[in-house]
Amino acid sequence: MPTTISYTLRHFTLTAVCWAAMAAPAALAAPVSVLLHPAGALVHEEFTLTPAQDGRTLRFQLPPDADTRSIDVTAANHVITSISFRDSIAPDEEPVLSLKRDLEKVRADIRSLQTLGGDADAYRDLWRHPPVTLNSPTDLPALADLTARRLAAFDDGREARLAKLQTLTEQEALLVQRLEEAGGSGFAREAIITLDRNAGGPVKINCVYNSTNAGWRPLYRLEARPDQGIVELGLEAEIWQRSGRDWKNVTLQLATEDPRQNMTPPALASWIARPRPLQPEPLARSAGSNMLMDSVPMGAKQESSAALAPSTPPRYMDGASYEVWDLGHRNVDAGPNLRLPLHREELKATFSYVARPSRTRDAYLAARLNLPAMRHFPAGDALFFVDGVLAGNSSFSLDTDEGGFSDNSIFFGRDPLVTAEMKSTAQQSGREGFIDRKRTYTWDWTMIITNRHKRSVDVRVEEPAPQSRDKQIVMDVYSSPEASREGNTLFWNVKVPAGKSVNISHKVQLSAPADMQVWEGR
Repeated sequence: MPTTISYTLRHFTLTAVCWAAMAAPAALAAPVSVLLHPAGALVHEEFTLTPAQDGRTLRFQLPPDADTRSIDVTAANHVITSISFRDSIAPDEEPVLSLKRDLEKVRADIRSLQTLGGDADAYRDLWRHPPVTLNSPTDLPALADLTARRLAAFDDGREARLAKLQTLTEQEALLVQRLEEAGGSGFAREAIITLDRNAGGPVKINCVYNSTNAGWRPLYRLEARPDQGIVELGLEAEIWQRSGRDWKNVTLQLATEDPRQNMTPPALASWIARPRPLQPEPLARSAGSNMLMDSVPMGAKQESSAALAPSTPPRYMDGASYEVWDLGHRNVDAGPNLRLPLHREELKATFSYVARPSRTRDAYLAARLNLPAMRHFPAGDALFFVDGVLAGNSSFSLDTDEGGFSDNSIFFGRDPLVTAEMKSTAQQSGREGFIDRKRTYTWDWTMIITNRHKRSVDVRVEEPAPQSRDKQIVMDVYSSPEASREGNTLFWNVKVPAGKSVNISHKVQLSAPADMQVWEGR
C-alpha cells in the first residue's frame, strides 16, 4: 500500500540558486488533474521517476507558487522517510519559451535602432559644426551646400526610424505583459524525497499541492423577459493560470470553495422529496462523500482519452459544503484569462415592480425566480438585460450569506415607463384640547403610480412605517387602499392597467403632549 506523508514546513532554508543550478537536473512534473476554486487551485501531478545512484533519492520540480506547507506526496509501494525543498532554475516551457524568444528579438531590434539613431545624431552634430579651416572665403558656399545635403540625408530616415522604434516599444510592453500573465519567473521549487529502501527501478509518484497562480470566478448574464414570464440565466467561468507552462489534457474541475478550508462540519441539508426534473440534467448529489479524497486521484478515476472533448457539457456535482463542475479533459494555456460556458437555462419568474415614492419616482423591475431544484449560484459579477437591452451590471447571488435574496428575487434596474410620484396634499401642525392639550402633526399625501406599458403591471409600493419611541407619542396611519405592514415597512400591492394610473391616499397623524419637544422624524 502507498504511504502518504503531509509536511507542514513552517521554517526551511532555501539553498542559493547558483548552488541549485549545479545539482543534478530534476524531473519536471506535469499536472494530470486540477481542481480550481476562487482563491487558487488544487493541482494533482502524476509521474514516474528514476532514483539517483543511491537508489533511494528522487528529485522533481514544481512551479514556484506550489505551497509546500500543504503538499501531499505518495510513492507507490514505498514509504517516504524525508522530503525537502529548495529553489532551482526551471527549464523554459511553452508558452514562456516562445515569449522570451520573441521578446529578445524585439529588444535586439530596439537596441539596433537606438544605436543607429545615436550614430545619426553624432554625425548631424558633426556637420552642424564641422572642424574645418577654410583656405579662402570662396570655399564657404561649397561647404554650406555640402553641409545642407548631409543634414538632409540624416533627416530623411529619422521619422521612419522613430515610428518603427515606437512600434517595437509597444510590442515589447505587450510581450512583457504576456510573459507576466503566463507566469514565467524562470525559477521552480525542487522537491527531494528519500525512500525507506532501494527502489531498484522507476517509482510512480503522486503529488497534490495548493497553488495561488490559478483560479476562476463566475460571470453571469441575466435577461428578463417579462412578457414571457422568463429569466434567462447564463453562467460562464473565467479561468486563469500563470504557472509558466501549458496544461495539456488535464481533468479540470471548478469548485465554489477551497475544499481544504472546510475545517468544521457543514450544516445539515434539508430533506426534500420532489419530482426529478428532466431538464436541465439532474444534479449528481454527493453530500456524504469527501470531495478532497475524490479530488486527489482525479486522474486515476477519469478514463484516459487522447482526444480532448472541449464540447462536452459541464457536469454539476453538489457537495457537502461546496459544489463542483466537472469539465472533463481540457487544455488550459498559461497566459490570458479563458472563459468557458458552464450553465444556461430559462427560469420561470413572476415579475413585479418595487416603488418607494418618498425616495425616488423610479420603479424597479423585480423578478422572483421559480427554481426547479436546490441551486447554489456563487457570488459573481453579472450583466443584467431586459428584453435584450442592457440594464446595467452588478453582483449576483441567490445565496443570502453572499448578499442574495431569501425569496429568490433579483432586480433588473429602473423602468422609465413605470413611475411613482408622491404629492403632498397637506402638512399641518397645531395644538388641540383645552384641558389635556396636545401638539399635533399631520401629513397627507397622494401617491400616483403610472404605467405607460401596453400591458398591466403589478407594483409593490413601499414606505417607512412611522415608529414611536415614547408611549406619549401616538402615531396613526390612514390609507386608501389600506396598507399592509411587514416589519417597519408599509406596502401596497396594486395592479396598474396598461396606460393608466392608480392613486394611493396616505395620511399619517402624530400627537404628543404640548410641552414635549418632539422630533417628528420627517
